[in-house]
Amino acid sequence: MNPNASPHRTPADPAAVARLVRKQFATELDGTIVKLAATLQGRLTALCEEPAGTVREQHQRRDALLDYRKRRDVWMQSLASAWRTAAGGLEEAPALQRVSPATEFADIGGGLTLLSDDEVDRRIRVSRLVSVIEDRAGAGYSELRLRIKYLEDGREPAEDDVLHPSRFAQLLVQQWGASGLGADIWALVHDTIAALLAERYEHAVAHANQTLIDAGVLPVIDHRVRRAIASAAARASAPMPLSEARATGASTGGALADPAGGSTGGWGASGGGAAASGPGRGPGGGRPGSRPSMGPDSGPHSGPSPYGGHGGRSGGSSAPSTGGGRSSLGGVGAEGFGSSGGRAAAPGGGFAGAQGGAGASGRSGRGSAPSGATEGYSGSVPQRFDDTHLMTATSPLARARVKAQGVLGQIKRLLVARGAQFDATQPAGASPQLTRALDEAVATERLQALGGPWEAAGAAPAGREEVQRVGQVLREQTAALKREAATDVERATIEVVALMFQAILAEERIAPSLRVWFARLQMPVLRVALAEPDFFSSLEHPARQLIDRMGAVVLGFDASGVQGPVMEAEVRRIVQVIEQYPETGRRVFRIVLDEFKQFLARFLTEREGTQRLVSVAQQVEQKETLTIQYTIELRKMLGTLEVGNDLRDFLFKVWAEVLALSDLRHGAQHPSTQQFKRAAPELLWAATAKATREERAEVLRHLPALLQRLREGMTLIGLPRPEQDAHIKRLNQQLTQAFLARGEGAAIASEQIDDMARRLDALEAEISGEQVGQSLLTPEAVARLLGPDAGAFEVLADTGPAPTVQATPWVDELELGQWFQLDHNHRYARVQLVWRNPRGRLFVFSSGEGANYLIQRGRLANYLKAGLLLPEEDETLTIRATRAALTKLEANPERIGG
Repeated sequence: MNPNASPHRTPADPAAVARLVRKQFATELDGTIVKLAATLQGRLTALCEEPAGTVREQHQRRDALLDYRKRRDVWMQSLASAWRTAAGGLEEAPALQRVSPATEFADIGGGLTLLSDDEVDRRIRVSRLVSVIEDRAGAGYSELRLRIKYLEDGREPAEDDVLHPSRFAQLLVQQWGASGLGADIWALVHDTIAALLAERYEHAVAHANQTLIDAGVLPVIDHRVRRAIASAAARASAPMPLSEARATGASTGGALADPAGGSTGGWGASGGGAAASGPGRGPGGGRPGSRPSMGPDSGPHSGPSPYGGHGGRSGGSSAPSTGGGRSSLGGVGAEGFGSSGGRAAAPGGGFAGAQGGAGASGRSGRGSAPSGATEGYSGSVPQRFDDTHLMTATSPLARARVKAQGVLGQIKRLLVARGAQFDATQPAGASPQLTRALDEAVATERLQALGGPWEAAGAAPAGREEVQRVGQVLREQTAALKREAATDVERATIEVVALMFQAILAEERIAPSLRVWFARLQMPVLRVALAEPDFFSSLEHPARQLIDRMGAVVLGFDASGVQGPVMEAEVRRIVQVIEQYPETGRRVFRIVLDEFKQFLARFLTEREGTQRLVSVAQQVEQKETLTIQYTIELRKMLGTLEVGNDLRDFLFKVWAEVLALSDLRHGAQHPSTQQFKRAAPELLWAATAKATREERAEVLRHLPALLQRLREGMTLIGLPRPEQDAHIKRLNQQLTQAFLARGEGAAIASEQIDDMARRLDALEAEISGEQVGQSLLTPEAVARLLGPDAGAFEVLADTGPAPTVQATPWVDELELGQWFQLDHNHRYARVQLVWRNPRGRLFVFSSGEGANYLIQRGRLANYLKAGLLLPEEDETLTIRATRAALTKLEANPERIGG
């Protein structure tokens, strides 16, 4: 049989498969909406914290953030509703089938119509979003389009098909305007929207392609050039249809990725030489490829990884040649994994590049298939360049997820080779005899032997001897269950799950008293794995997430400490709940996972040594919230008044912090706080024109006391005496100008002064958790705020450059309880994330040994990007256990049938 053939099978119900893919695709993008909204809020917050060119620009950014916060939920809900409507409510409705041609812009369908400026602007926004999506995911979508065409008798997906790159973008832009969000906010965040949307769309397309491949729909798309040399020149100038370009592989240089290759394979290069001489069809010219080209000349993208390396563009080659372009960055990336059907996985994903030479063997998903350009530039890229590319391209957790997908891909292929069906719409479950054996195992005394004296409340925790005994019992159970298994798939599943839990039992960094409880999960997990094969293929499966979440917290946890029994009791409770509901499948795992997250939030903040830290951090957060709230109220007070810039700056930058700190330290109704609040409107009144001699005399009479209160406020926030003198000098100049103006300006009536004072007094009731502070967090500011408590932790404020758009969302991936390695000022510490404020702007990391850090969001994003804060574990507990199982099965494959 020709190894390069492209075997495929037609599903029994093509329409059902197409519906399933559209439903899966729509659901995945639906889940993007919440993350998109949070990311945009983070971006606007970061912009407010960046130094702006002018005060006006800073105010505009702050207004944009507040306006977005106010309208965010409306936009999210309307976008989700519109998307679900477009997808038929995410049910098997006609909208998930092939749809009619787009009607989005039906106003121009019948004749010429004048377009409003808003409509033109909306179309431009959609066009730009689609362009970014196609730049990143166009190759994957081209393959998806070919597979959908194959299922639907050659018909192209319409423009308002949920799979089309423009559909989600159109709805997003529509609902943005409909929710009242303006062009000024869009201008600040459109790059963030485009980047995140392109990433999520690429992932959704990759998953849709994988689903179709698993269903047997064009598992291999042949990209070889099929043309006779003699006729090549005659066809060089003829336009090639998109479908032909994709089917025949018009792109031939650099990195012709086989769809069967790893998930981190290279991008296809553009332009193969079509004529005996002259340029190729694509951009060609032998330039190094820096991003995938779109359009008819685009090669395939072999996987969803954003750092799998890409081949260079080809061009200028003669007809007999198979490429002439230079390859670049091939092989950069983590382990890839192929689709089902026995295709091998290999590290590195690029087909040509640093690992390949001229005519060398690039590391592809098929192993050592020739993949370098026959006449290309071999270019040896230094390793440090590869590492830097990886470090800055994706977050540490994203890189870990890609490696994890590689492991899951290997275990999936092992099970597929034995008949597992990962594309089944209904769970198959275990055979009747195995089901009976599982039920009997749960009820027998042998299973009860897993327990022991350590199970009783208040009993001494289990030790190493108990761990060894539990391991022996589980091995015997595994052998008994394999004897009852009816199929190779069942035997393989039993063996893989057993080896995973053997690895977990052998994890010395988990206390023995906790390991024995982890072992009790083997039978419930086996039930789920038999009924739901996606346990082996999805990182999002609740059973896997629960074990990983608990494992991330208890790795290195001192179970003999004061809090040890608390953690052990929670793990025991979770295991016992799962054992009580064996028939509920993933649902019980999802429920206890949510409960464990809630427990963790309490446990980390209430345990000894961290409760005080969190209390101090919450005070810092409250002070920031108060500062911005007072700033907003002062701005409202100045809205219709003509006052100098010096007075404005003093009120916004100095007095708002005075009010916030006094409010936090003494309370809103304390006499000192009341005096500071009264000082603001009095200062405004004194700085405006005085039309009568009586008014000027009153100013002179109250001025000494007012200036004294101003100095007391500045002393409260720790301003040095020279700075205070400079502020007082500028304010005196402002007051002098008001005297000289006489009646030329608008005076403030006494009623306005009273109204301003009342508004500031009532501000306490209006403080909302929805407000986000913008003040700069510095060690000095924390010391002024907290006094002796300021030494509780080291403050890492946003004093450096603003984080990039790509790095800011990395912060949202961090999980409470996760352990990290922190490199700060050449000091290395093992720290745990113990608290984050609800808006994700302040984070507390604790080492448990006296080293504690309060880090602002921007600084944390920069540390993640620079590799100064890294997860302690590159792999989660279940992925490590799965890798250990694979290693044993590779060394001893016969044990599956034993």
